[in-house]
Amino acid sequence: FLLPFGIHVLFFVHHHSFLYLDVPRALARVVIYAIGKNAQHIVLCNTMAARMESWYAIGKPPLVLSNCALVPSTTGTPRYKAQVGTLGFLGNIEESKGIFEYLDVLERLQNAGEGVHGLIAGPFHDREIEEVVRARIGRLGNVRYLGPKYGTEKSDFFGAIDVLLY
Repeated sequence: FLLPFGIHVLFFVHHHSFLYLDVPRALARVVIYAIGKNAQHIVLCNTMAARMESWYAIGKPPLVLSNCALVPSTTGTPRYKAQVGTLGFLGNIEESKGIFEYLDVLERLQNAGEGVHGLIAGPFHDREIEEVVRARIGRLGNVRYLGPKYGTEKSDFFGAIDVLLY
């Protein structure tokens, strides 16, 4: 946008959802059009970038920036363990975010006799995914769903796991 006195405004738009990328949405088209072609769109992965470019008239290629960049760095002395005991999953719980790959890994480890446990934190994408994931958690027995975690609860989640599968 060009404001009075020749001041330019550049928008940075960080997209965190496939909701309007799996299926194009009229509201998303209007918002993206209103933001303008000079906006810099930031997406989480190459798939999001490709869909953004195919569905919407954006002016420049989107930048890819994983959610990993948004995880605060830890302070203090890192923990070192001789053995991994707890694998974590944090994020929107949906197929495109890797929840089923995460559960597959835990199932393989359980079948191999490894004493690994899982902790899942985040909101479910929809009721159907919730039913499938909860059923798999019930069959596995070595995984707990904690619900969405924010702020200090998210920090506590990171403190309770040994590895974050992303």
